Amino acid sequence: MISLGVYRGAGEHAAVVVNDGAVASAVHAPGATERGSLPDSAQRALAIAGVRFTDLDVVCSTDGETSGATQTVAPAAAHAAQVRAVACECRVAVHLDDHAGGIASIIETDTAAASEIGGMGAVLRSAASLATALGLSSGRPLEALESIASKDTDTSPAVAIDRRGASFCVRVDTSAIAPLVAQLTHRCPSPADVAGNPHIEVQRLRTQAATAMLESVAAAVAAVADRAGNGSRCAAFTGSAWSSPEFVARLRRRVDTTVVPVPEPFGEALGAALAPHRDVRPLAHLALGPAFDENEIKTALERCRLDYVYEPDWSRLYGRVSDLLATGALVGWYQGRADFSRQSFGSRSFLCDPSCRYSRENVNVFLLNRNVQAPLPLSLDAAEETVVPDGSRSRFAYATARPQADATPRIASAIDRHGRLLCHVADGDAAPEFLALLRTHRQRTNVPGLLNVPMLVDGVLAPTPREAIREMYGSAADALVIGRFLVAKDYWLLRGRAAATGAR
Repeated sequence: MISLGVYRGAGEHAAVVVNDGAVASAVHAPGATERGSLPDSAQRALAIAGVRFTDLDVVCSTDGETSGATQTVAPAAAHAAQVRAVACECRVAVHLDDHAGGIASIIETDTAAASEIGGMGAVLRSAASLATALGLSSGRPLEALESIASKDTDTSPAVAIDRRGASFCVRVDTSAIAPLVAQLTHRCPSPADVAGNPHIEVQRLRTQAATAMLESVAAAVAAVADRAGNGSRCAAFTGSAWSSPEFVARLRRRVDTTVVPVPEPFGEALGAALAPHRDVRPLAHLALGPAFDENEIKTALERCRLDYVYEPDWSRLYGRVSDLLATGALVGWYQGRADFSRQSFGSRSFLCDPSCRYSRENVNVFLLNRNVQAPLPLSLDAAEETVVPDGSRSRFAYATARPQADATPRIASAIDRHGRLLCHVADGDAAPEFLALLRTHRQRTNVPGLLNVPMLVDGVLAPTPREAIREMYGSAADALVIGRFLVAKDYWLLRGRAAATGAR
């Protein structure tokens, strides 16, 4: 059986092709699409998989639009299918959407039956209200609150759960939050909704309020997962709330977690494509999108009238990029198949050396235009055990870890003010070029990993070489490595090193 899963969202669309239970391709693209019609991403996904539309057995969508060519898959069935692709032993899934007004439910992965978690929606809406009061985005309140919350806390909010059959009702003690909000509103000498407020007391209260709210949500979710799995820890987690690796780390302090590969809304395309298949092959990685050959890259560069260097020897290319990174340069990296995610695991990234003292400021402030203390993901080689404990490994997301002391100076810019970092172990099957660069840089500089932030265009990983070029020249990046082509803003940065290595 060959199936096509389609997602149509506000300003984005996605499509996934599954052939006999194995995911063949997945495309996530920006732009609106008409209801009832196949988005452009569907044609690209079919082309990548080498499948014609007439070869399809079924086209599935979760948006409720059924036509002669499209069948509707219930969202719960799509979420259950994602769970089966990574954790077939999990019998239930806790679904949590914090961006859609607060949606929470329990899904049985075998039958895709869903039941609402009573009271949880109100908790999520309270989190959104608090985020607004603190001057943060209410679109993804849990992720926003994590940006100012304390990562280490001993608080344990009281949670009560009533269970009637498959249904749950949660009551969480949030009484500690109201006094903090009252102090922020009535007693503080400066506004609480100013993110960069320099007043120490205001920042302390903002941190305490955000932490208390997040601990309340995490405690409630952990309690529901434990009861739903009957203490067997066979619970998985789906929904937009889990797109925040820091919130996932907060929950992991309470309960074991298996998060679906694509918790963002467009991940429903993946679940919809998998849903018709009885036997689903385990999903190894998310490098499922389009790739571009050297002729296509060269054409894009020449149409942009750019001077570039072509390095035919991969080992010399890795050496040149390592030299650039060692100087503190911000380097765009565009290689292989795109990840089906808003995170880049080595395909569409901006990279920086974490040992440079100004890297955190260069990436957060100048490149991303955000708070200097925002978390910075670090990609590492699997052999770097001193940085990545075994419990922090994740194939589909960055996980929170605490580095060992001897590694701290080499990754100083990646460590936040709480002494923690977001880390990911590079996958040689998904991104072999990126893993080779990490190893080359490790050998040459003794730095175990690289800061790795996604190269996003309209909320999607840069879909084409031309978009990557535009993004590099419109940002604080110094250079772009796209295939075996190197482009730099500074002529001497490009040509001076090219002469030294003999590149053309």
